[in-house]
Amino acid sequence: MSLLPDDDQDLVDFLRQHRSPPPPPAVGLEREIISKIAAPSDRRRWNFWLIAPTLAASLITAVLSYRAWMPPQPSATEVATLEAFIESNWHNTIYDNSDTELISTNDE
Repeated sequence: MSLLPDDDQDLVDFLRQHRSPPPPPAVGLEREIISKIAAPSDRRRWNFWLIAPTLAASLITAVLSYRAWMPPQPSATEVATLEAFIESNWHNTIYDNSDTELISTNDE
């Protein structure tokens, strides 16, 4: 806390003179504090009942979201189209049209 400037000494004196007394301590406050410190098992039980459902919900969410994000299986028609596309590209890569033309012109 910062100190007040000297010109506010009248205010400081006024506040000191008219301050209220502190409240009396609660009866059994020390005993209550010690009992709460000495009994952490209640806190552990509460934490278990909070953590266990949270973990279960997280596991269920992970399983369901994994299934939701899995791509659908392609149909037989889509697989056949894809295989034909890959095969035609493979043949075009291996047997380039310019190579086949050179081979046919050399044969003549």
